[in-house]
Amino acid sequence: MKKISLVLALVLMMSFVLCACGASNELVGTWVNSKNSTIEFADDGTGVLTEDIIVVDFTYVVDEEEGTVTLIPDPSYEELETQTHDYTIDGDTLSMYGETFTRQ
Repeated sequence: MKKISLVLALVLMMSFVLCACGASNELVGTWVNSKNSTIEFADDGTGVLTEDIIVVDFTYVVDEEEGTVTLIPDPSYEELETQTHDYTIDGDTLSMYGETFTRQ
């Protein structure tokens, strides 16, 4: 359950970031953390969070002025809630919800 909550949080955050941005969205791409969890942001505002055998599809909205991303899980994931997270990007490093991801 703890792992699912973490995955949901990641998915939700990343979903919002991509939806709000256009082609210049710096979140677009694939990011991996030290636990080999990946989060992929597409330029169309959709994304996929993968952690072990858990895969969560999401949409996202970025508020660049506030530095936040809102992740909205696919409705088929009834137990997951929409989440908004602060994020920063420094080169190829994404920091979000206490995790550090590297661009692949």
